[in-house]
Amino acid sequence: MTQLKKVLLIGSVLAVTAGCSSIAESLVESHTSQNGTEVLIGQAVPKEAMQCKLLLNEVREWKITDRATPNLGMERLVSEVLEPAVELGANYVHLDIPSEVSVMGVPVTILSDAQANYYDCESTQF
Repeated sequence: MTQLKKVLLIGSVLAVTAGCSSIAESLVESHTSQNGTEVLIGQAVPKEAMQCKLLLNEVREWKITDRATPNLGMERLVSEVLEPAVELGANYVHLDIPSEVSVMGVPVTILSDAQANYYDCESTQF
């Protein structure tokens, strides 16, 4: 492979990776608990500069109906993790939703569940 092709390939991979990261960061939103505590909840993995301490990692059910309507599924998950986050002292919850992967048209992640990762972060700047 010529040097130019290698550079273009690496540049393309970096651009796609950076784009995915910024999209995930744009999906982080602040939510207010019943007692008024603000908690960030989203799909972005916390950056190293945020100095986060993982408090709890738990499996959350990602239902077949959530796969059909992911926005409603995310709303359900957010409502389920908000109060537990406050009780744990977490100020950020990373929701890791299973991606849809299929082999020859057959979904292979249909039974995968979501992960809720509760963090206590020194900074919540993405």
